[in-house]
Amino acid sequence: MNISRVVMLTGEYWNGLEYQRHYLAREFLKRGIQVYFVERLPQRPPSASLSHLRQWLFKEGYGSGTIKKKDIPGGLKVVNFRSLPPAACFRPLNRLLAKRAFAPYAEEFADKGTLLISYVPSYTQIDIAGLIHPAKTLYVSVHNYDADRVSPDLLKAEAEIINSDAVLAADSVFNTERLKRLAPKGKPVHRLAPGVDYELFRKADTGRPARYKKLCYFGGIGPHLDMPLYNALAKELEVTFIGVVDDSIRDLISPGIQLRPPVPAEELPGLLAAADMLGIFYKSSPYIDGVLPAKLFECLATGKPLLVSGMGETKPYADIVYDCTNNALKALDLIAGLPEAETPVKLELRRKLARDSGWGKRFDELMGMLT
Repeated sequence: MNISRVVMLTGEYWNGLEYQRHYLAREFLKRGIQVYFVERLPQRPPSASLSHLRQWLFKEGYGSGTIKKKDIPGGLKVVNFRSLPPAACFRPLNRLLAKRAFAPYAEEFADKGTLLISYVPSYTQIDIAGLIHPAKTLYVSVHNYDADRVSPDLLKAEAEIINSDAVLAADSVFNTERLKRLAPKGKPVHRLAPGVDYELFRKADTGRPARYKKLCYFGGIGPHLDMPLYNALAKELEVTFIGVVDDSIRDLISPGIQLRPPVPAEELPGLLAAADMLGIFYKSSPYIDGVLPAKLFECLATGKPLLVSGMGETKPYADIVYDCTNNALKALDLIAGLPEAETPVKLELRRKLARDSGWGKRFDELMGMLT
């Protein structure tokens, strides 16, 4: 496919925490391909929390209150428009709002070189496709929507997209298998896992500490985290969170945990360098079954021991991460054993997996799906 431009329906904000969408957008830009980065559109009615209401009403980026505004690279156009939740009854209005948002670029979509990449299935995606007439559409599933609180019409639109001629991919093994169950028999479903800027995150690699006392987590700080486990470890360790705190769990965080605001990706390794180990502890649930954290390979690139919990998607990496199975005593036992467990072989395996998961490789995988 000869790509002239890419429209990405990202489900995120450019000026916010960074995910696969941001890095792949930069990979397209490196190759001189114009990118239209469509920012977060609603997947559900807004909740009663102040942070969610602010995002819905004012289109504030997740973390934009503390992350300084990013430069917009040449060739990138950020498309931001308000819309209502993706229910069928709102479809005519959402279609009109999308048409208005894309009207300034109408002439740019005259040829057939447009690739549409969507991370959020909805009727709005289908209607945007009707406006820009992409030569090809790629749907990347990054959520187990069967266990998420979304509009029922989002699931109906997803089924329509899956049964169309769109190319299908998913980030995790669970989400890949889910798409295979929903897709027409014989239709291929590809894997597009998270990646890492290895050269950036390896800057946090400071070698083996004399004692393993400092544990760090970075990313969204919300109800998906196993807060009792973090709180229990904070009684024995120095625990730091770097990220945006969801209002719903703010009062559940132990005073012993140090909270730091999110920072741009290029500044994050400098903070992680102070940690002895990293911990991703989620509460096991049907939704989390489909989650492969975007930060997984970033953690591996730091060279630091990674403790995990609650995620079936980390089982393939059991030889290089430490699963404490949501148990504080087991976590402390694993940490006590790190001086012996952290062998040069294990460290090199982590580094190799991170090197092999660079965004350049993920981009090549994406392009291979389109041939």
